[in-house]
Amino acid sequence: MKEIISLIAKKNLQIETLERQSSDSLDFHDIAVWQIKKALMDAYQKGYTQGEIDTVNKRYGVDTARPCDNCNRIFVPRLANDHEQGWFCDLCLTHPEDQ
Repeated sequence: MKEIISLIAKKNLQIETLERQSSDSLDFHDIAVWQIKKALMDAYQKGYTQGEIDTVNKRYGVDTARPCDNCNRIFVPRLANDHEQGWFCDLCLTHPEDQ
């Protein structure tokens, strides 16, 4: 979880580290509300997606569920669904134009 939060801080808030630096210029930041909103929305979405993944894993007794790279549906990859361009659910593989 620390890694994900750090990535969100870097991506949305331009904060290099969330560790205490003992320097006002490094520990306190002037951040716009839209940046904070985006960071919070990203954190919420990542948590929501992980909850869906955990639910699918539990339902099917696996630990391989993941979001489709095209539509973000949570699915359990089959061995035959090994693509160099990414991971895609059966719907995106069979009807990509519908997405």
